[in-house]
Amino acid sequence: MGRIKTRRLTAAQFAAAMVLITNMSPERRTAARLALVDGMTAEAVGTFYGWSRTAVNNAERVVWEAAERFRLAKAAEEGAGGKLPRGWGREVMTAPKPLLKQWKAQLADQE
Repeated sequence: MGRIKTRRLTAAQFAAAMVLITNMSPERRTAARLALVDGMTAEAVGTFYGWSRTAVNNAERVVWEAAERFRLAKAAEEGAGGKLPRGWGREVMTAPKPLLKQWKAQLADQE
């Protein structure tokens, strides 16, 4: 029986990590995604590409470390563990610019 995978990323986490990695070949990116996101074992990915398990693990490690750097940066951006002071809230809106301007004006009128 093989080892249980302990390093897993969502597709969004993987995509965020890829922004931080500029010098990884497309094959290594795909291999790391197969292992980290799709849950394939390093042995299975290595067999598919004709690589050693260590080569796949190295690709995984590079992406995993980038994902960790991204997570730490997001936590720093959000403050102490993402906690806001009492009475505060956070809203993120994505909309066409004219609507955003309209909503901002309405909020300003309410203050």
